[in-house]
Amino acid sequence: MAFMCLYSLVSCNQENEEGERITGYKEYTLTVASKKLTGIVFYGRDFFSEVYAVKEAETQDWRQLSYIEGFDYESGYEYHVRISETNYLDDRKGEPSWTEYKLLQILSKEKKESAGLPKNFIPEERYEFRPIHVSYIVDAEQKEIVEEDLKNNPHIPWRCYYLFSNDVNQWMLTDENKATLLHGSLVKNNVDISAFPESYKLLPPEGQITAAMRWTFMYTFNDADRGEYSYDVLMISSAKPNESSNSHIRPWFYEDLTAYYQNKYPEAKVKTVVVCHTVE
Repeated sequence: MAFMCLYSLVSCNQENEEGERITGYKEYTLTVASKKLTGIVFYGRDFFSEVYAVKEAETQDWRQLSYIEGFDYESGYEYHVRISETNYLDDRKGEPSWTEYKLLQILSKEKKESAGLPKNFIPEERYEFRPIHVSYIVDAEQKEIVEEDLKNNPHIPWRCYYLFSNDVNQWMLTDENKATLLHGSLVKNNVDISAFPESYKLLPPEGQITAAMRWTFMYTFNDADRGEYSYDVLMISSAKPNESSNSHIRPWFYEDLTAYYQNKYPEAKVKTVVVCHTVE
């Protein structure tokens, strides 16, 4: 017994030639939910990412786990697995401590919808879910046809929320219940405002224009499908010219859908369709 205790103490503090050492090791059983949720992972800075929802035996609360080595996960199935958790320390690194999780055994795999899951693992005390306000202008002989289509257009963020990282390089779009719809990275480029369609002036922003940009939303769906969509953007300051420069600046996103609806509904005699959305 004394030998085993000594071996355990040494193994939990072993150091290799590079100075990396193990500071802790344990094995335990987890339930892995039938779908992934959006959470925060840290790789030098925060990223929005799809993560496992897991809980240990005898617990009711789901928590996030970003990666399990060797786990071939299939959405739609709830798993019971046995994993190992190994803690490492290397004082020479910028992030000196980290933890690795490895699959040891799949105990069961059942096709079911896991119950009691949260909407996501985004800490609301650190990130603000910002409601989106959508407005539009339709000029057409059969205006009601286009308006009905707009209200059911899945690419327009009706009753949704945006969530942006602190550096505004990562984003997430949620539904009205704050369940994730899409997330990904954001590419922003300055453009000449003279290149914007005249139709945008039909929905003038409230405030002072500080910049004209093109924002491209790169997104991931179901942790696999990837794509992008872009908006013309006016950056708007809410301050009046004589107020402090510390005013609130927010983006106004514009799309001219005139050509799209002219092709889709030629009988409607569409002249102009422009959509704008911004965040509260």
